[in-house]
Amino acid sequence: MKLLSLIKRLVEFLRRKYIWLFEWYSILRKRKLYKDIRWTKEQQREFDAFWKANYGRTISNRWHKLYQCINGHFDIQYFPEVMFTSRLEPRWNRIDYCKVLKDKGFLYSMYGRLDCMRLPKNKMLFAGKYCYDEQHQIVPKEVAMEKLADVGPAVLKPTVAHGSGRNVIVVDFQNGVDKVSGKAVVDILQEYRTDFVVQERIKPHPQFAKIYPKSINTLKILTYILDGKLYHAPICLRIGSGGSWLDNIHAGGFCIAVKDDGTLGKYAYRLGYCDSSERADRHPDTGFVYEGAVVPGIPKLIKAAYTLHGLTPNLGSVAWDFCLDEDGMPVLIEANYKSNSIWFPQVSHEQPVFGENTACILQFLKRGYLK
Repeated sequence: MKLLSLIKRLVEFLRRKYIWLFEWYSILRKRKLYKDIRWTKEQQREFDAFWKANYGRTISNRWHKLYQCINGHFDIQYFPEVMFTSRLEPRWNRIDYCKVLKDKGFLYSMYGRLDCMRLPKNKMLFAGKYCYDEQHQIVPKEVAMEKLADVGPAVLKPTVAHGSGRNVIVVDFQNGVDKVSGKAVVDILQEYRTDFVVQERIKPHPQFAKIYPKSINTLKILTYILDGKLYHAPICLRIGSGGSWLDNIHAGGFCIAVKDDGTLGKYAYRLGYCDSSERADRHPDTGFVYEGAVVPGIPKLIKAAYTLHGLTPNLGSVAWDFCLDEDGMPVLIEANYKSNSIWFPQVSHEQPVFGENTACILQFLKRGYLK
């Protein structure tokens, strides 16, 4: 047992070291973006003093300069991506829980009976060797394939995936053929084999559709526990563009700050993998002006995120992807338990992701436990 425990700790150490190396590789590749950012001696002294006082030592300012080169805002309390992914998130979230819960097939079991939000309706779920219909009843694979032949407009997505919209497709199955691609339903499903779900296509709230109508335009809310209380990071709205129905940042979507009262920021950013500084004050396709606009339902989304986190034990942070349907009901698209990112809320909001809690979190990392 001691040997197995030692091996487990070694694997986790190597995983965190790999993440650390990857983050450093990524930031060095982007140095052309931030190499011209020059800090005054006073800014550097202020930066070093804050981190040494709260974290116990000084750190690299590369991540701070990267965020600053995109949004033009200097802030010593930006939280470096490398510190979140390799140090903080692994302490908050046990990897063994995350590996199980990341399967979207568990969403209904965990969150399907709440009144504060709803989940997209499953047309069919293929999980491992088993198939589940819209009533979550086990059915033979032949029956599942027959039902899907005429399921109509839907979204097909893997239940265990790497995110960023990869392998997620819009379909319209009629008479055994997908009207979108022209492929046979059987051939499409054979490409996915197993571990995928076919869900209803959500119709977004009119106010969100006004910004850009082809994607559902999702809101990402990171909730975290600190000293026995729940908090949320600055909220971001992801918006599609260019005819794409995907709104993921890594798939070419825009990201814009959303205040807790629903007020949008002045600029939406097309960030890619944090290797772009493109921004616009209006949507390139619809001409929608962001500054002064207010989107509905944000207080309801925050309340739903807090409720969901309360039903998710052993995890200190979770990133929730929501949209608002045409009736104004929050819809949980996805829950992300590991490998989350905190750079884009900081860029779009021009403020630290943990705000006034930054010093407390750094002190937690310094001493290794919460008071």
